Amino acid sequence: MINILLGYGISGLGFADYFKKKLIIYEKNKNAGGHVRSNKIGGIFFDEGAHISHTKSNFFKKKFYRKNNLIKIINPKVISFYKGREVGYPINISLKKLKWSKKIRIILEYIYLVFQKKNINNFKDWCEFNFGSTLYNDFYKAYTLKYWRTDPSKLDHKNWTNKRIVKRNILKSFISIFFNTNKQELSYNIFYYPKKDGFYSFFKKKFSKHKANYSVKIKSINIEKKKFFIDKKIVSFDKLYSTIPLPEYLSLIKKIPTKVKKEIKKLKYTSTICVNFSVKKRTNIDFHWCYFYDKNIEGSRMNVLSNILNDKSNKYFGQVEVFRRNDEIINLRKIKLNTKKHLIKLFKLESDRDFDFIDIKVYKYSYPIPLINTNIQVIHDWLKSKNIVPFGLYGNWKYMWSDESYIHGKHQAEYYSK
Repeated sequence: MINILLGYGISGLGFADYFKKKLIIYEKNKNAGGHVRSNKIGGIFFDEGAHISHTKSNFFKKKFYRKNNLIKIINPKVISFYKGREVGYPINISLKKLKWSKKIRIILEYIYLVFQKKNINNFKDWCEFNFGSTLYNDFYKAYTLKYWRTDPSKLDHKNWTNKRIVKRNILKSFISIFFNTNKQELSYNIFYYPKKDGFYSFFKKKFSKHKANYSVKIKSINIEKKKFFIDKKIVSFDKLYSTIPLPEYLSLIKKIPTKVKKEIKKLKYTSTICVNFSVKKRTNIDFHWCYFYDKNIEGSRMNVLSNILNDKSNKYFGQVEVFRRNDEIINLRKIKLNTKKHLIKLFKLESDRDFDFIDIKVYKYSYPIPLINTNIQVIHDWLKSKNIVPFGLYGNWKYMWSDESYIHGKHQAEYYSK
């Protein structure tokens, strides 16, 4: 039986590590890693978007953490910027720096919410029920439009909000009106990062365990004859285990049923434009990462990698993430120019000459957008009926962190190895 794995990212690694039958691996890129890959720019390793490890899985820690290459950050410092001013994070318990008129509205809305019952049908409902309309409109909606590039009323809330957003706490919100809270409240309070070579170094040795065929671009898949075509070669299969993003099947498979094609066409995703930078000037920026709520700022969030690595050189380096939806036009020149202007102001630089470099990279597939009107199961059922098993972040089409992606691949391998 010919078992083939398409895609050798973190979920593909989880699959390859635990699949008990003979497996042939094909990867379209020239190397392994997929979304967890790190790239060296100006002597510094930058990741393909914000990557840190805050897993609670002892299995994952034991598998990938190495003490001699591990930074542990306890109670990371995270802030937000709103209308050009620094405010706390998360915003719902960091109200002190807001205007009194806004603070009073927020608390009154919180009190009202205690007695309110609401049907929650989407992310907008979820936000308004948890935080009220003022925080929703000024912060959660504003950030969602920058990050997900989609109106919150069109987003599902079930798969990702509990993991990523700190829920309502009226007492802490009230206290934060008068006092700056020294202790931040995140969805996690400890994270880990490699001392050197970027996030990918967590996994580099494990990826090298398995032989893979690289730089292989699949041109088409014949589901009836169980063959796919790469360059001038035809490859036969009995079972395809695929991490290929679901939208790609529209161009790979000719005969897709109308109802399946309709569901695939509904799928939307974000692309990440990473603006990697290094500046020569040190000021007093001590946070690990931050969020930008203002519409006129291109970036949604920024990490200060030099602070995470506790770099002792007289410079800052980090990464600004800008998001675009797959049905939007990406103007890289505009994004780079606006981001550069923002960095000059944020880091109090005098001119472009204060940059060691500013580099921009585009990653087509970032995150599947959790739209409420999609039926992923229809797509999955049809693919599986044709001996294609989709899994991973883009095959499962569900938000997953790196530890979840690896473990998801592991579970798929164990199931299909029976």
